[in-house]
Amino acid sequence: DSNNALSMNFLSRIFYFGLCSFISCALNFINAQEIKTACGTYTYHVPETESMLVAKAKAAQRARLEAIATEFGTTVSQDNTTLVKNTNGESSTSFYSAGGSTIKGEWLSDFSQPEYEFCIDTKTGMQVITASVCGKIREIRSIKTHAEARILRNGVEDKHESDLFNNGDNLYASFFSTVGGYLTMYWMSEDFETFPMLPYDHDKQQTFPIEANQRYVFFKEPDNVDVFENFQVYNVECEGKEELATVYFIFSQKEYEKPMLKADFIDFKTFNQWLSKLQQVDMTAQVIRTTFLIKNPSEL
Repeated sequence: DSNNALSMNFLSRIFYFGLCSFISCALNFINAQEIKTACGTYTYHVPETESMLVAKAKAAQRARLEAIATEFGTTVSQDNTTLVKNTNGESSTSFYSAGGSTIKGEWLSDFSQPEYEFCIDTKTGMQVITASVCGKIREIRSIKTHAEARILRNGVEDKHESDLFNNGDNLYASFFSTVGGYLTMYWMSEDFETFPMLPYDHDKQQTFPIEANQRYVFFKEPDNVDVFENFQVYNVECEGKEELATVYFIFSQKEYEKPMLKADFIDFKTFNQWLSKLQQVDMTAQVIRTTFLIKNPSEL
């Protein structure tokens, strides 16, 4: 009868709701299981011509990669190509082989600042740095959206990409993605204080909208200043002999909230907790870190 039909309809809705809730919880549990804590160390022999600031950054980054590889392993690939060439009726065969390995995970955030130990290799006389890091990592199970981010020196074309700046140089940034989404940029100084760069200071948006397959250049003065009033330009500054800086490009296909500022910057702990949380709840989020050295020729 009608009462039984209504009762069955009500029960089916409850079952459907319960099934959806179960699937949602299961997916959240699976995602939560993907996040792990990892620590790694790496010993780096510093070339004589390399800055100690750059060497420390390299040692820390390779320690992160070691931690990921230890937990999730690597994928080894081998590509073989055979080229047959015919010249004046005579053929020749060339064989090319290229191999490589890919780490099957990504570093989400640091728990604390990297720790370093220094010594001299008695056999070679080279300076040796051992970096230790701890943070959150996640296994990569799918192909990430193709995105490119570059820091440019004194020019807006990609050929101006550089990891070395002099005091007073102009800094630009380029970004490209094969899908649309939202972008923010942050500058982390040598003392680990983080400052927002994009969206611009007077922009009320939380993130900068990105269209698919379009190259963007930031921090250049627009051709028509009267139309584009909201823009910023950057000239890098170095108070001492040299400084190391890192720019973070944070891109997602979904809109997201920015971390809270303390005064005019974000402290190290707050920024890394935000990075970790963002990537845990948003599987489309990507973080591209670009580290570069700034020198002051007048102090050298």
